[in-house]
Amino acid sequence: MGFEQDVLTRVTEARANAVAAGARGRAEAAAAEGALTGALRSLFAVVENYPDLKASANVGVAAVVEGSLVWRAERFRGAPAT
Repeated sequence: MGFEQDVLTRVTEARANAVAAGARGRAEAAAAEGALTGALRSLFAVVENYPDLKASANVGVAAVVEGSLVWRAERFRGAPAT
């Protein structure tokens, strides 16, 4: 279970870094968003390794991914991220 925890930690840290990087310029924001994309790919890989996850776990993962996608869409549009 340690690997799975590490993946969730990386996703959380990558998202926080991507949010903060927006104020530091486009180059840093792009790099941070690339790291977030990689972390989300790892998260999907973990989920695929557990096909018998309960629905509540899948909903939690979907909420994390959806939150990141909404944040990215709002940044792209220039709307305030929540």
